[in-house]
Amino acid sequence: MDGNRLSFLTLTTMASLVLIQNQACTQDESKSPTTETAAETAAVSDVLAAIGPSVVLPTLERFSNELSVLEERLSSLQDSLGSAGYFDAQAEAQAQWVATMSVWQELEVMQLGPAGSSMKFVGGEDIRDQIYSWPTVNPCRVDQRTATEAWTDSDFFTDNLVNAYGLDALEHLLFASTDSECPSQVAPISDGAWDDLGEEGIQNNRADFALAIVQELQIQAQSLTDAWSPEDGNYSALLSVQTADSPYASETEALNAVYNSLFYLETSTKDRKLALPLGLRDCAEDLCLDELEGLASQTSLLSVRSNLVGFRNLFTGGEDAGMDDLLTDIGHGDLSEQILSDIDATISLADSIDTPLKELIVDDTDTAMEFYDSLAKVTTALKSDLATVLQMQIPSEAAGDND
Repeated sequence: MDGNRLSFLTLTTMASLVLIQNQACTQDESKSPTTETAAETAAVSDVLAAIGPSVVLPTLERFSNELSVLEERLSSLQDSLGSAGYFDAQAEAQAQWVATMSVWQELEVMQLGPAGSSMKFVGGEDIRDQIYSWPTVNPCRVDQRTATEAWTDSDFFTDNLVNAYGLDALEHLLFASTDSECPSQVAPISDGAWDDLGEEGIQNNRADFALAIVQELQIQAQSLTDAWSPEDGNYSALLSVQTADSPYASETEALNAVYNSLFYLETSTKDRKLALPLGLRDCAEDLCLDELEGLASQTSLLSVRSNLVGFRNLFTGGEDAGMDDLLTDIGHGDLSEQILSDIDATISLADSIDTPLKELIVDDTDTAMEFYDSLAKVTTALKSDLATVLQMQIPSEAAGDND
């Protein structure tokens, strides 16, 4: 059914706790407790100040650039309809969708503030779901809208649920076969509308629908950029508690927001994208391969890799101050080095795998499990050592997860 835009993101909001000093270090008699605490607070301030300008905004700029190229590829696809060059144009559009999605998957780990759910995140504006709503997807709904040319309605993007458009809908439009995903008892199969389109009509409508979606995605990406930009919403300043309008009561509460955003790697990447299809959790069968992300495009492994890249970028603050520096400042540089080493090892392992994740799980379970275990080292440190050292509160959906 249709309605106003809805957000399906299930991550939770953060809670405020106090950042403590490293109890393993012996305090110099010449330093007062006040001086030590001030230095520690300055380090947190540096980390928070770097998130917007050094991490989120540069990644958003890359994403917007990829969307612009995708729009060009989709325009070329439209122009090629009915010609011998159609399939080459389709392949180019598909490749650009993959490039665009790769950057977005980095941003998936940065769902603090405007990108996040308004029901779950401080400062959340539900923009993430407008761009990519996985795992809330509905290929049949996309086929239904394709058959009726619903995207031409002026209020299409406000009257439809997020699973009717977005990067996930674009994947279906660009990679799916011309057979509809809808069962025979519902439109557009039951009313014959899909058959009436024919293969050429399906290609035409999908190309037009895809171009309309990418143009809407550009609007949403700009909204997210504006929310973070110093010249507009300046969420960077709000996150670093520089203004009276900040939604965070303290810098440590804001730091917990960044920490909770990193938990995407635990709750979505590890548990949803790997453990579920591997049959390790929430799966009634030996394997749940249909639950893999990016099945049509075979980008499941690439998405996980990009999540790791985004996690690393957020953890390190890009080229600026990050949690890794904060850990070093309070005497836990060894933990920082271990987390970064485990991230890099997992990315390298992903790069060494040359088959789609679905095939890997079926044909080489040992390697698939090695990859899962490698990623789990990162998330274990995130929810144990890092939480203990920085006294961060673990998101409720991950609090009871001991794997």
